[in-house]
Amino acid sequence: MKKIFTLLFVISLLMSCSKDDSPEPVKLQIPEIKISVAEIDITTAKINVNVPQSKDYVIKYLYRKKDEQTWTEINTGELKNLEKGKKYYAKIAIKSNTEVKESETIAFVTKVLPGQFYSGGNATDAVNQICSLPFVSQSVLTIDEAKTPLSAYIKIGNDSLKVKNVTFNKVDESAGLFRYNFKLELPENTQSFFDKDTEYNFLKNYTVGLFMGDFYIQLKESNSVALDPYLVAVNDNFGKINLMSVFNKIPRFNSISHTQVENDKIALYFKGFFWTSSSRTTNTFAVAKQNEFIITRANDAVFKKILVSNTSNTSASCGYNSCDTEGFGLIHAINGYYMDFHHNNFACLRVYKTDFPAGDYHIQVKMTDQNNKVFESNKFAFKID
Repeated sequence: MKKIFTLLFVISLLMSCSKDDSPEPVKLQIPEIKISVAEIDITTAKINVNVPQSKDYVIKYLYRKKDEQTWTEINTGELKNLEKGKKYYAKIAIKSNTEVKESETIAFVTKVLPGQFYSGGNATDAVNQICSLPFVSQSVLTIDEAKTPLSAYIKIGNDSLKVKNVTFNKVDESAGLFRYNFKLELPENTQSFFDKDTEYNFLKNYTVGLFMGDFYIQLKESNSVALDPYLVAVNDNFGKINLMSVFNKIPRFNSISHTQVENDKIALYFKGFFWTSSSRTTNTFAVAKQNEFIITRANDAVFKKILVSNTSNTSASCGYNSCDTEGFGLIHAINGYYMDFHHNNFACLRVYKTDFPAGDYHIQVKMTDQNNKVFESNKFAFKID
């Protein structure tokens, strides 16, 4: 019996030693996992990882659309057959025989069109109403708005407004290139960009944020043209004006250039920013439905002279050089870039001398737009000697 117990003890001891000497499964030793998505195109993308290949583990690549919950798993980082203009999430999983490690999840968005925007934005047709974004491609393009709806915002500083409508149209074809426009109908309340100003700005440049489905691009560059020197001129440097701009609808008196006495009338010549004459543009948005000039006398609460007209002149013969009656005329005094708003930079008023003795006065103009909204200028102080 004693021999049997001894034998069992030895066997037990050998089995115990055998268990102790067996190697443990290899744990996954992987450095910090970093992934990125590159070479993103219309229907393809590539997941890059910083983890080397090893016989101790396998790497699986996973991705899904933002509105899906199920991950698609593949053995390569080459993602194919993706949808245009869609947001995707991607990650990798590293699997050994003992555990699984996952990377962070990152997002990317597929493109919609092959080609590029050309020379930034280009405002066309009507200032404060239309912006056209030229796009050039080497192939014929279409956009299925049911799958990749179009929308856009114009942005100035921290303020932004959604545009009313975006359309994509072919413009022409030449030299093997196909030219298109994203036409943006700007919102009607662009004046809100000027509401918080503490000093007068006659225009502000904006950038465009354009969405094609989930795909987003911000356009900052703008075509530009030479600025009319009578609007802003510093040391004869006339500068340029961006076409991706909105204009302040509030008129402005900047200065009085001179006064002139002719027979029984006094002519007053003011420089400033005034709306456009109907004869100068087909854009009624930039033409006042009514102009009302109001002159008051300092220290006289009763005196008020009002000159009003539904055109840029009170009569056909009341212009810059002559006026057969008391009245006013809005004038564009130099040929420069035609920009609809504030095209008129001079206001000429002629009043009866007997009504305006020497003294201090104020002048203000109210311009009413086609929707009967009134925009009032500053009250400008001037003197008649």
